[in-house]
Amino acid sequence: MGINTRSQKAFVNVAAAFLNKILSLVIKFGVRTVFIYTLGVEYLGLNGLFLSIIALLSLADLGFSIALPYSLYKPLAEKDNRKIQALMAFYSKVYKWIGLFVFVIGLILLPLLPFMFNNIPNINNINSIFMLFVINSAISYLFIYKKTLILADQKGYLISNIEWVFALILAIIQIYILINYENYILYLIMMILITISQNLYISKKCDDLYPFLKEKNTNKLEKAEKNKLSKDIFALMIYKFANAIESSIDNIIISIYLGIAIVGIYSNYSLVILSIQGILMVAINSLTSSVGNLIAQGDKNKIYPVYNAINLMSIWMYGVVGISLWILINPFIYLWIGEEYLLEPLIVFLLVINLYIFGSHNTTSIFRNSFGLFWEARYRPILMIIMNVSLSILFVQIIGLAGVFIGSILSRLLTVGIMDPYIVHKYGFKSSVIPYHFKKFLYMISISVVGLLTYLITSITSDESIFTFLQKCIFVLLISNALLFVIFYKSKELKYLSNLIKGILKR
Repeated sequence: MGINTRSQKAFVNVAAAFLNKILSLVIKFGVRTVFIYTLGVEYLGLNGLFLSIIALLSLADLGFSIALPYSLYKPLAEKDNRKIQALMAFYSKVYKWIGLFVFVIGLILLPLLPFMFNNIPNINNINSIFMLFVINSAISYLFIYKKTLILADQKGYLISNIEWVFALILAIIQIYILINYENYILYLIMMILITISQNLYISKKCDDLYPFLKEKNTNKLEKAEKNKLSKDIFALMIYKFANAIESSIDNIIISIYLGIAIVGIYSNYSLVILSIQGILMVAINSLTSSVGNLIAQGDKNKIYPVYNAINLMSIWMYGVVGISLWILINPFIYLWIGEEYLLEPLIVFLLVINLYIFGSHNTTSIFRNSFGLFWEARYRPILMIIMNVSLSILFVQIIGLAGVFIGSILSRLLTVGIMDPYIVHKYGFKSSVIPYHFKKFLYMISISVVGLLTYLITSITSDESIFTFLQKCIFVLLISNALLFVIFYKSKELKYLSNLIKGILKR
């Protein structure tokens, strides 16, 4: 039986994405474990730093990666193959230039690499290592437009399956290289070869699914269409810029002021947090797929309850995850790779706060995007980055590593936490934002109380065995969810959320 209806496609895509996240998480931890025990913390820090720099180079696509799927939705729905072919030809040329641009910028950055380190690490061929990262990033753009076509056509499950298979193949090869040769250069070369192989496979899969793409292209986009795409890309470029800076700046500042070894230690915590965050986003996106349709209908009486329900879900999920990480992440790191890779409790607390703040504002960001309020919030991303960089650099020189994360927390609270809710309520819901902030304050108090009670209850034992850790995991999840249920079970938001989930499951 084929996957035909929109609901079936959405369900399969969510299930595939969720499974892909879990499998990717297992694969990443496997490779990371072998990496640490074979190459050590300096190589781990270098790996984290260069990945952050490459994330900045992703600015080169200037929002095309967001604009492309939106431009494909209508021609796909109308089965307008000529328009799809024209868009694919246009974006093919764009991404070739982007790949070349990334490579050239990588070459320009080579002389600046020494300024990225507090102390130059005792690692040979640093320039060659960096250029391998740049090459991998540049070639990844060559066929990305074909991947986006498959995603836009609601066949994301195909991409998920392909990506995790290639990730598994790469992991097996890299682990073999690390164990037998301890060769970082060879490790990176295999990453490049797998990237090329995966892109070629996805390209062939796309050609098989859409055979008209292989026909000689005589279709061109009209000037008005190109101008509209350019306008959309310009609006999205600011957000792309802010996201790239925000995701990369911490590692760069840590490397410059505190050293590459600290980057390596922090990257383990970052891996855990970002992996869990990715899983949560799959769950949240599964409920927000209908937000655009609701907003298009323009019925405020339906939109606002959905907004409040998804907001509670985000708060609940990120609250439980935050509490769990606060209590469990250091014991996990200790059991996984040892005491020498632990961060102090204050740093862990700040990382958890940062994650919770991101999650608590996630729903507002989703609705801001669905309302199309990019222009109204155009100054917010810029202001957030200026504050983030300035405060992090200031505080890291005063209080060390904690200062980097305090800067991130304050910049997000004072920009996303204030401006996004105001814009969504003023231009989207056309209502006061004060009730929203009052409710968010009550949520914060509730999560704090639940977190403290859960910590006190589960801190009875300090045994560091694997059995005790697994037992504590179960207790933390049960206790925190039970306490939150007691607090919210009579709330209209929880009742609405329950009905929303039931409706999705019945589709």
